[in-house]
Amino acid sequence: MSRHIFDKSETGYPKDVIPKLISIVDNEISQKYVKGFYIGRTADYKRRYDEHGCGIMILLYKTDSDENAITVEDYLINAFISHDKCRNKAESGGGGVPQEESGGIVYLCIFCDIDKVEFLMRLLEDEN
Repeated sequence: MSRHIFDKSETGYPKDVIPKLISIVDNEISQKYVKGFYIGRTADYKRRYDEHGCGIMILLYKTDSDENAITVEDYLINAFISHDKCRNKAESGGGGVPQEESGGIVYLCIFCDIDKVEFLMRLLEDEN
């Protein structure tokens, strides 16, 4: 199974990147094929992609600072926690990231029908 991971990551201080990240997340989760989404943080995004079993992963933010990554992750989760497709609700506070799961990559997992994902990927490949 191939992974559908897109790097739209921003770098910089949280206050400088959060407005753009909110716009990216809002745009992505508003697509018709999205059945659910999860915002998380990791050092190993490929492993988390496999563990979540999502159709698409979008890398949102990269930093060497765990503190900045936590700030961005928490802000994004709080901004979208009330959305009916948000799957962070089932997790414990702060995204439910255990201490050993520290990392500077904040990501968005999108859950959708795999058939639709495959179709979308074919369309994107045809455009290139």
